[in-house]
Amino acid sequence: MNDDPRLYRFVSNLLQLIDPATRLQDLHAAIYEQLCLALPRHSVDALTIVLHDPVANAINFVYFKSLNDFAWPPNRPLSPNRGIYDWVILNKRARLWRADDAVDEFPPPCHPAVTRYAVPMMVDGQVFGALCIESQTAGYRYDPATTEFLDCAVCEASRLYRLYERLRTANFVINNQVVPFGICRIQDGRIIEINRKGLEMLGCASGDLLGRSFLDLVDEPERMAVAERYRRHMSGETIDAHYLTRLQRLDGTAFPAEVIVSFGDLYNGRPAIIATCIDVTEVQRIQREAQEAAEAASQAKSAFLANMSHEIRTPMNSILGLSNLMRRDGVTPMQAERLDKIDVAAEHLLGIINSVLDISKIEAGKLVLEETSVSVQTLIENSVTMLAERACNKGIELRVEIDNFPDNLFGDSTRLLQALLNYAVNALKFSDRGTVTLRALKQAESPDSVMVRFEVGDEGIGIEPSVLTRLFDPFEQADNSTTRRYGGTGLGLAITRKLAEMMGGEAGGESELGKGSTCWFAARLVRKALRQVRLSCAEAAQETEALLREHHAGRRVLFIDDDPVNLDVVRILTESSGLLVDTAEDGLQGLAKATEGRYDLFVTDLQMPNVDGLEVARRIRQIPDYAMTPILAMTANVFAEDQALCLEVGMNGFLCKPFDPHQLFATLLEWLDKGNGDGGEDLPVWVSQA
Repeated sequence: MNDDPRLYRFVSNLLQLIDPATRLQDLHAAIYEQLCLALPRHSVDALTIVLHDPVANAINFVYFKSLNDFAWPPNRPLSPNRGIYDWVILNKRARLWRADDAVDEFPPPCHPAVTRYAVPMMVDGQVFGALCIESQTAGYRYDPATTEFLDCAVCEASRLYRLYERLRTANFVINNQVVPFGICRIQDGRIIEINRKGLEMLGCASGDLLGRSFLDLVDEPERMAVAERYRRHMSGETIDAHYLTRLQRLDGTAFPAEVIVSFGDLYNGRPAIIATCIDVTEVQRIQREAQEAAEAASQAKSAFLANMSHEIRTPMNSILGLSNLMRRDGVTPMQAERLDKIDVAAEHLLGIINSVLDISKIEAGKLVLEETSVSVQTLIENSVTMLAERACNKGIELRVEIDNFPDNLFGDSTRLLQALLNYAVNALKFSDRGTVTLRALKQAESPDSVMVRFEVGDEGIGIEPSVLTRLFDPFEQADNSTTRRYGGTGLGLAITRKLAEMMGGEAGGESELGKGSTCWFAARLVRKALRQVRLSCAEAAQETEALLREHHAGRRVLFIDDDPVNLDVVRILTESSGLLVDTAEDGLQGLAKATEGRYDLFVTDLQMPNVDGLEVARRIRQIPDYAMTPILAMTANVFAEDQALCLEVGMNGFLCKPFDPHQLFATLLEWLDKGNGDGGEDLPVWVSQA
């Protein structure tokens, strides 16, 4: 699959429907919807899916969707000159048709069409159908980007289509207990009857099996467990049995089988059981394929999010770094205020990035909440600051209502702000007038905690009460017209509900169509003894910078990064602490400098041209003088997989972009301290907590 994000979304959304419970028409409808989302307007005025019946040599129209009210085409014999569907099936390649092309040999379609593009549906070189999009808009023509995307989309859809068919077949076999497949009667532990299907499965004749112990047909490692199940069934301890095991043919080959002991009976006046055995070799192969497909989709998603994180965090590190450098040079009060706004906006953007990255963790149940000091007043004030400009532009008044809260509350302030902004941004989006009110109310209080109820009320368009409850489910919106007018993914309320539940509360809302809505969530914040007053970021940076200068002035550090602005920022900040700083603009230059000079610490970016950061670390570790020298990854990739790769090649720690001066100085101080020993012990290795 190529790196087109539209194709990734197309495959990911269809994968969710590859389930035996899904109806075939629902899968076809999903293909149509995803193509409409991915392709330009008017390119999918109609969609046709045909399947080839090789026995009757006919094509069956299994799906037809048109924006205009045209009749469903009838099934018909396959004919070389009949139409575009026949042509692509017979020639195994795509075909473009235009009504204004005088040399086109196809007869006109049964309904008006301006242009068509059909692609064969095939797997392993075998064509089983065709998919055709058409435009009924005058003057419209398909461009190469559209046809190239459809080629790739149909290729992926064909694989998923075949996988869906195999899963449906396997599900029927597994779940139907009376399928005539490997049925045998067992009495006194011996086979007394077996049907033809069972003989075929075991590869033998009836004379080879009748009278033999059924355990002879069980793979040796499984025999004790199967014998115990048989004993329990014959003694009446269990009535039915349904389990997976491995059976063995008379030639010694083994295969996985599902065994169903559905009932017992009497044979010649003595107890016997009826067992059904199903060879699930093919089923397990299909399951492995489905698992591999799901893992591939997950890896593609992780790679996309990692690249997005890198591309956004790297320039953000430059923005925050330059802002800090300006502060160090001295600024006027007005400039300081503007820099504060830059910092707030940048931190908000960082929060959005982290929220996107956390979606996958939320879905997997791996999101971990932090516990830091929480000021409810500051939380509301920061929300208002972030929303003020947007509210002003729409002429909406922001109001605040806050109860009195103690100062010693602890929780995850980032997630609280994220949940609150999810509500507040929606309130502004769906309001054209009036007010938006942010409230923080004390819902319950105990000596150990406070339950805080956050509310956001608006006077916007409102929602039908029957619709409101499902909006807290992922990807849900009121209707399609809402999506077209206001945009959005429908994830915000679902994320807020999940966060509220993780914080010991819940989420909900009230609304009246045309009069506005109030959405709320509750979170339990614990009380703790206040720690010593924390230093501000500027004060902490000054303190760590002084320690760095006192203990390590004159030591040499090499920074490797392909972003020149980032290099300038870290060079200026680090040189101010008394360190001797050298920089390299890519991995090759960094390796050259490492061999020419002697450094006490390396800090390298991961994603660079020519030689990436992982390879840089691997090669540095091969230089004898640097076997114990600390190497840090200066990276925007925050996934556990990336951290594990860094540790595997010999890196010791991380400096995660974007970072402020205090984080930079503290990280340098920590690893220069650790690398200042006599070399008799290995350096401590950083272990991911993700």
